[in-house]
Amino acid sequence: MTSLTDLSRNAQNLRPILLKGIAKGLVPLISIGDVGVQIKATQLLSLFSGGSPHARTINSAECMEVKKGLLEECAAHAVSLGLQGRFDVASACSIEALKFATDIFGPTSLDLVPSILLLASASIDNSNLKKAETCLTQANFLVSKNGGAGVSSETKAALYRVLGRLYTVRGNGPLALRFLADDIYFSSLAYGPTDIKTAGGYVYMAMVFEATGQPNDAKKSETLLDTTEKIWRAHLVDMLNNPTTPDLTESETSEANKHLQHTMMARNKAGAAEKEVQVRGTIALLHAAVGQYAQAAEMLEADMAQGLGDHEGFNGHLAVVKKLAAEAAAAGAD
Repeated sequence: MTSLTDLSRNAQNLRPILLKGIAKGLVPLISIGDVGVQIKATQLLSLFSGGSPHARTINSAECMEVKKGLLEECAAHAVSLGLQGRFDVASACSIEALKFATDIFGPTSLDLVPSILLLASASIDNSNLKKAETCLTQANFLVSKNGGAGVSSETKAALYRVLGRLYTVRGNGPLALRFLADDIYFSSLAYGPTDIKTAGGYVYMAMVFEATGQPNDAKKSETLLDTTEKIWRAHLVDMLNNPTTPDLTESETSEANKHLQHTMMARNKAGAAEKEVQVRGTIALLHAAVGQYAQAAEMLEADMAQGLGDHEGFNGHLAVVKKLAAEAAAAGAD
């Protein structure tokens, strides 16, 4: 099937092909009714409405900008669809994003790595491990080809995290741990060891240790999940008390929920009731961070009744959440 990226490479033929209706449903994003991508596709078409070669040359720079916009749209929708559990469509969107990235940067550019990792991650979610491995081989080659220079810690961390995920799913614990250790190291360099962007590495490593069923590994997993819960709690408390702290993105909100829910289930399985209530308190703070103040207050009050007490200042957090709930209710009544 012809894709929008294929058509956009040939400006001279783009308009008549689109006008003939062949473009209908070419991009998975368009077929599911994403207006933003349709608008950018229309912009791409309009750039070549002039008949002269000179007009097409002038508009080539604009064409590249629109392609970059389409790359961003495809990538954003791939992430969003993955969060919704629509892994097959997320994979299709990731493929389109990689096609645009290849067209923009070239097939050997280090700038391709984020798009390759997006497709690899979507492929793991979609249980297409062979495709994920192919993508990761390509990404690893591009990173290795550039050596140490020019490869950011962020890029290395992202590569090692997806590699860790792949080998976790494949059941190769030792190799998964090696890659996840590299992920945590480079994430710590890039963002800091207590940043929410680093927390994912701790959770994935905890899952590998859990899978062994060994007592010593269970202790390691517990320590990693404790660290994860503390990272998210500190960040969420900062959000509640500091209006300048940026809101969580859709992806960050989903990750926070997954990390904390997994931690709570692990605490429940281990019979660690006190720690389980503590994690529920942090989940309540997550609800508050996304504006669900009344629900957050109700959850915190219930946790207080079950022994949360003033552990780690949760009484103070409850007071802040109640204040925000009252302000939201008053604003809604106006």
